[in-house]
Amino acid sequence: MPIDHQRETNSANWDARVDIHVGSDLYGIQRFVDDPEFVGEVVRFDSAKLGNVEGKRLLHLQCHIGTDTIGWARLGAEVTGVDISPRSIEAARHISENTGTPARFIESELYDAPAALPRPSTSSTPA
Repeated sequence: MPIDHQRETNSANWDARVDIHVGSDLYGIQRFVDDPEFVGEVVRFDSAKLGNVEGKRLLHLQCHIGTDTIGWARLGAEVTGVDISPRSIEAARHISENTGTPARFIESELYDAPAALPRPSTSSTPA
């Protein structure tokens, strides 16, 4: 099976899950809207291991609808979420906007992500 067909099939599979996941209590979308301090169970668990992310830049690969990406942003990180599914990225942007939580979302296949990501700016100002 050619790789392009595999990617299209994978993207379509995740596209088909978006409405189900956005409407599911499991993802807790309404909690993100209602509680500006809610970060989600996965981020709460992982943050205990990773420590303070405030001011750090994080890349969340395969972010799907962005709830964990938004959770990291709420903990003070500058976060970019990447996903192959255009419907997932659209939902992630919508959730980010509805929750007032800034995060960047980019549609890209995992292995194409380095080329899809914006290059960090460099400063010539001494620290």
